[in-house]
Amino acid sequence: MYERLQALVAASWRHKLIFVFSIALIIRIIFIFTLQEGYYFADAPIYSDAASYILEHGEFPEDYDRAPLYPIFLAGVYGLLGEGIVIPRIVQAVLGACIAVLLAVIGKRAGGPGIGTIAGILWAIYPMGVFIAGLEYPTTLLTLLLALGVLCILSNPDHRVYPAKIALAGVLFGLGALTKPMVLGTIILMTFWIILWRRSGRILLASVFLFTAVATLLPWTVRNAYVYHRLVPIEARALSKATPWGHVPRRPDESRNKVWRYITRIANRYPAQFVSFFELYPHRVNYLKQEVRDKAHKREPSIVKHTKLGSGLVNAVSIVSVGSLYTFALIGVWAMWRKKDKRPELTLFVVMVMSFALGYALTDGKIRYRIPVDPYIIIVSSWGLMYMLDHVVNRKRTPV
Repeated sequence: MYERLQALVAASWRHKLIFVFSIALIIRIIFIFTLQEGYYFADAPIYSDAASYILEHGEFPEDYDRAPLYPIFLAGVYGLLGEGIVIPRIVQAVLGACIAVLLAVIGKRAGGPGIGTIAGILWAIYPMGVFIAGLEYPTTLLTLLLALGVLCILSNPDHRVYPAKIALAGVLFGLGALTKPMVLGTIILMTFWIILWRRSGRILLASVFLFTAVATLLPWTVRNAYVYHRLVPIEARALSKATPWGHVPRRPDESRNKVWRYITRIANRYPAQFVSFFELYPHRVNYLKQEVRDKAHKREPSIVKHTKLGSGLVNAVSIVSVGSLYTFALIGVWAMWRKKDKRPELTLFVVMVMSFALGYALTDGKIRYRIPVDPYIIIVSSWGLMYMLDHVVNRKRTPV
């Protein structure tokens, strides 16, 4: 097995990327055609209806209160290729294969061609990454935008066009926030990362990144202010989620100070929510349960009522795949930290993951929301896997 991997690593970089893209696309296309004609989550028809409305009227429906980019993306797909369920899935399968190539390139910059090749292959076969391509959901688009942004940030900082790439990264992260607002926290932490690890012109680079990200958000913010007559952070529905205890009566043992009461409740709730972000299986994805699916189908007939993807199968596959990734990721963190010149890349990957973990610890996050940052766990896991393979081979070659 190791010899075959070495043969693949020895191939030209272009051939490796073609191989990674092909494997990722084939697996996703096969999976897509095993799915039924219907939606698997209640959010999907909301996005699809909004996209159709945009295509017909050139604007969002009056009651649309979510992030704007995914319906715009779907409207573009519908306008170019026609409406339906299968076509967006195929487009997302192609995007998923592109993400595999991006991971290979990012992995190469973070550790060399071998790390990049392994990272690309791991994403190509990663079950949750394959599964999400079959859903009409913003996750694949968001993952692509963030990976493109990370690729820009990890470019050569000494090159004269690096500030332009940082500006482009800000735009991409801003678009990511317009896909899922949780990226707002990532933008803030990434700004600090640039200040910490970019030695030359760090303040200018951080300012450029933050400015382009905010500028990307500005048009939608202005639109929301016009529609709702108040400042709305991307999603109008996020206001209630951001303050989940705003209307909860004060308990006798709690402080009269509303701010302190709010902070205390977050502190009590935070640890369990933070840990659940790293769970091995999606126990909070309620649509894996048949009784929930029955109710959803009754409300919206386009929701698939019966699916072969039962909770037992999904949980088993998730535990094996995610558990393996985490095991190798722990080794990879140690291996990268030992190499001082790789600490900037390691901390960037940690920032990507932890920014989402911190954000969803304050809300009701589910495991599918971790997929946009799973690529960076996979890259670190590739370091761990390569370290273990090299250790085993070198041990075998050591004379007794």
